[in-house]
Amino acid sequence: RKISLVENTVRANMSHIEEANAAARLLGEFNGDRDEVCRRISWSKSKLEQRLALLNCSQSVQQALIERKILLGHAELFAGIRREVQDRILPVLIERKLSVQDLKREIAAQSCELKSAIFDTTACASCPHNSDQQKSMFAECVDGGRCTDRNCFKQKTDDELNRRVESLKEEYPVVRL
Repeated sequence: RKISLVENTVRANMSHIEEANAAARLLGEFNGDRDEVCRRISWSKSKLEQRLALLNCSQSVQQALIERKILLGHAELFAGIRREVQDRILPVLIERKLSVQDLKREIAAQSCELKSAIFDTTACASCPHNSDQQKSMFAECVDGGRCTDRNCFKQKTDDELNRRVESLKEEYPVVRL
């Protein structure tokens, strides 16, 4: 079974999503040993990580990539945002025939700058919604340390504000935001 998976992975003209799925199956077969998978299919570690990250795309985005309705650059950008948002944007992207650069600008406009956060961003460093994470993997990404998950950013901001309000209540009878 392992040999069959390896052979299928190295065959010509697989879609990027087929490669990603095959790589994920191989990773399972080799107990998560990324180095062994890379060796068996003659991929660099970065290519393996890129393909695996494409699995963060929603089913509809994956299907659009397979059907060549979108480009790899579109899928790379989609991999960094929540699946519900991907599914909301995808039909608009296809209908308007947005370029990869147009999508990048749209995602950047809707994302939040991590340097402006009032909360501790240590955990954000390894988050898949941090554009810096995408930058280390993909050619196409939103620049400049941005959080592409607005809901998470807002929740962390609200939590920090509530923490600050609670810490001030002992000193001040009324605290207003």
